[in-house]
Amino acid sequence: MEQFTYEYDFVELAKDLRISESCLRDWLAQAQADERGEPSSPATSRCPL
Repeated sequence: MEQFTYEYDFVELAKDLRISESCLRDWLAQAQADERGEPSSPATSRCPL
């Protein structure tokens, strides 16, 4: 698995996407879990697309 570094500020990115910072973190955690083949998290279903 490739390791990514995030240079973009989470707060600013969340604002740009018009979502909460916690929602963005949930999405990123779910993306990492998906790459590992782990089951979906219920937390990501609470965040709007």
